[in-house]
Amino acid sequence: MTALTTVGAAATDLQASPRPPASIGTALDANGFLKMLVAELQYQDPTKPMDSTQLVQQFSSMSEVEQATQSNVKLSSILDQLSIGQASGLIGRTVGSPDGSQSGTIEAIQITAGGAVAHLSDGTRLLLSQGVTVGA
Repeated sequence: MTALTTVGAAATDLQASPRPPASIGTALDANGFLKMLVAELQYQDPTKPMDSTQLVQQFSSMSEVEQATQSNVKLSSILDQLSIGQASGLIGRTVGSPDGSQSGTIEAIQITAGGAVAHLSDGTRLLLSQGVTVGA
């Protein structure tokens, strides 16, 4: 919500100046950047159009933001695959909760947003988090 408010304020500021404030570029995602660029083009003074060099630089910046976003998505996918690979190695091993109240043999692993959950042979589930012990 902050980025959209910033874009709205920037569009108002653009009426006076065709250049956006420098602080906006670091707080915007690709969609916010496009909204800012459209607002900039919409409110520019027709007698003083934007320099084509500046326009190319802004499109280049947008391309960099998009590439960084795609890299983050790919990295997240790789991390998910690594988690699944590591979790599969735990099947058949014994596990115990940090306080010792729960233990058993792992039959399956479920990867959730909160972390890996071990499904034990007795039907219980245990979140694999700090302090959990895993044995042979």
